[in-house]
Amino acid sequence: LKDVAGMGNDFYRMLFIICLYGLGHINESMIEARAMEVGFGKAECTLVVAVLALVASVSAWPLGRLDDKHGPRTTFAVGMSALIGGNLVMLASGVQRWSVFGACALLGIHWAVIQGPMLSIVVGLAPAHLRGTAFGIFYTVMAATTMFSNCIYGTVWHAMGATSAFGLSACLMSLALIALPNLLPESVRHGKAQPPPSQPKLAPA
Repeated sequence: LKDVAGMGNDFYRMLFIICLYGLGHINESMIEARAMEVGFGKAECTLVVAVLALVASVSAWPLGRLDDKHGPRTTFAVGMSALIGGNLVMLASGVQRWSVFGACALLGIHWAVIQGPMLSIVVGLAPAHLRGTAFGIFYTVMAATTMFSNCIYGTVWHAMGATSAFGLSACLMSLALIALPNLLPESVRHGKAQPPPSQPKLAPA
């Protein structure tokens, strides 16, 4: 517990933003379910995940460069905007089959932010001797957030349809994007994240 408390306020403030980011994420299985709704067969639905993974892998490097040059504020904004765009494509296109691939391309960018720059923030804000603990906290929180958001979107989907689930995701991410400049810790707004200062060790008497 002492190590958990030693991460610093900025780390947990960023963790809160990461939770908001994760709450907007639509699980890949729901994208596959939407693909089946618009006419894809079960075998073709695997292409949906393949496109998402391909876009995430291709965009990871330029997003990392963007994060190095402009900082997390810009990178998070790109990821959130991509997710909002993917949801809007789903909403605006109805049952058009191309919309699934268009949405997957945008959602791949959203995932690339999670897999790359977001992890670099965790490393940057955590004290050097607690980085393993920081990753453990990060993945635990992301798992809990993902489980919660999937339950919410699944419930909304079954109760009101797919468009309502995508609309809810877009609304949550829009609110998070608007609040982003005020939520980011000062230490990461314009540049690299910095860990909290280490406490000086007292010399033995």
